[in-house]
Amino acid sequence: MDPRICTVPLTVMALSCQFAFATTPPAKPKPKTQIEQLRQANQQQAAKLAALEAQIQSLQKTVSELNSKFALVAAPAAAQVTRNAAAPTVVASNQAPQAAVAPPRPLLPPLPPAAEPETKTSGDAPKSVEDIYQAASGFSSSRYSFEAGLTYSHYDTRELKLNGFLALDSIFLGNINLDRTKQDTYTLDLTGRYSPTPRWQFEISAPIVARHANYFSGGAGGASTSLSEGTVSRSPKLGDVTVGVAYKLLQETTDIPDTTVSVNVRTPTGKEPYGIKLREVDDSQGNLMIPTELPTGNGAWGVTTGLALVKTVDPAVIFGNIGYTYYFKNSYDDISSNADTIQPGDVQQGSSLQFGAGTAFALNEKLSLGLSYSQQLVRKSRVRGEGGPWSDVTGSDANVATFNVGMTYAVSKNLSIIPNLAIGLTPEAANYAISLKMPYNF
Repeated sequence: MDPRICTVPLTVMALSCQFAFATTPPAKPKPKTQIEQLRQANQQQAAKLAALEAQIQSLQKTVSELNSKFALVAAPAAAQVTRNAAAPTVVASNQAPQAAVAPPRPLLPPLPPAAEPETKTSGDAPKSVEDIYQAASGFSSSRYSFEAGLTYSHYDTRELKLNGFLALDSIFLGNINLDRTKQDTYTLDLTGRYSPTPRWQFEISAPIVARHANYFSGGAGGASTSLSEGTVSRSPKLGDVTVGVAYKLLQETTDIPDTTVSVNVRTPTGKEPYGIKLREVDDSQGNLMIPTELPTGNGAWGVTTGLALVKTVDPAVIFGNIGYTYYFKNSYDDISSNADTIQPGDVQQGSSLQFGAGTAFALNEKLSLGLSYSQQLVRKSRVRGEGGPWSDVTGSDANVATFNVGMTYAVSKNLSIIPNLAIGLTPEAANYAISLKMPYNF
């Protein structure tokens, strides 16, 4: 028999047995054993991580010490290389020139310096934005500047006057007059500014004031349907001169607005409103009394402290200001408006609080538009005759609020034109005021 024929069945049987043993599934470990194995593996990984962190800290400390040592070595080496480069020595012809030794480099690149807040300067800003800053803060961007401004204000007020009494609590017996006053005021402001440093500014402003007023009242000639009219004019005269100083407390950054504080002193150089006599208009039957002249100033020393904030919020500029004005007590030879009376006395003008806010947009390099709101709250004034007690002046308190629409136009690098329209929002404010300012920076 052929031996190869006998070995075939045995081989097949061996393979079958091996296949049977291979396909038998291994016994599954118990769950408790698996949990214990996972816990041990987790502990081993935590130990490895702790060891790696300790190695990293040790390496960082070593690198820091090496950088410090190399920095100390690099400074003298660099200085020596600089001296050798500045004063080269003569080498003998039989000596080979030595190669220049470069200063050692630190192991790690130096860290970048800490980021500083970005400071915005007006030098890189468009001229229209500079004009907005100057108009909002009153702070000029140049060393010397001169500004000429012309303002026209119009007032039209009506007042109902009752002279009589009530009968039976419902019937008025007496005279009823409706008085009307129209005033036009023209003011030429001449202002000079000097900035010895970028943070300090000194200024002086001198106004030239001209006024014209029309007064109307019913009852001319004794007829209730007729009007009496009186006119008073004041030719251009010097008003109250103001001198001041401003300090830029904070320069604008990305987080902080441009902040300016100022102190201004108002001098009584204009015509005071006290002691001006009243006269009766002809054929008015005593219904209309008008002043003989018009004042051009307040007649008292005053101090104004202010704070102005300006912040760029691209593409707009927002600004705000607040100020407080205090007038000192002043004595006058005559405070009476009666033509037949001379009454010396003292006057304490009411202090005032003024504030405002607005925004402006730079349309291009030369033109910008702005909107703002301003308000002034004035307390009552007090008068005291010689040797008498203090008494409040009726109607001397006021609430003056205006809404302003303006623009700035840069004619050239040094000259700008700033027109503005102010609309009165309260009875004490002017109905409207139109101004034109022309600042020139030297």
